[in-house]
Amino acid sequence: MIRNYLAAFTGLCLTIFAAPSIAADRTDKTLTFEPTPFKNSELYCENDNDIFPAKNEFELINYSIMSSEEGERFGFITLRNTSSGQRIFTQDQLLAILGDCSRKPPQPIEKKFAGNETISLQVNFGLSRFPILKLITER
Repeated sequence: MIRNYLAAFTGLCLTIFAAPSIAADRTDKTLTFEPTPFKNSELYCENDNDIFPAKNEFELINYSIMSSEEGERFGFITLRNTSSGQRIFTQDQLLAILGDCSRKPPQPIEKKFAGNETISLQVNFGLSRFPILKLITER
């Protein structure tokens, strides 16, 4: 009987003390929208490695940048397939220019678009201590 009370007490203590850390994990993963002051501006970052998005037929209509306190970087993008035929959008067709002027593709993605179709989707750029300044889809 005492064992049952000890087991119940231990379980209750674990629940009480673990709950705040579980709640903290959830709030730490919250994404917030970031300002994008360079969205419609030219950036004059060096591109020593000559890194550009792969040639494609997608128009980047609009985008917003999101991040977490841990440094996760995301983009919420709206793309339009400018071709009359079906095309597949992949991660090599989009780049983020980061605050240190480096360029980074999103994590693997493959999305089919019908001809002239417009779609909004979220893309993940992984972790970075530098913010995303701008997204580009073409040279």
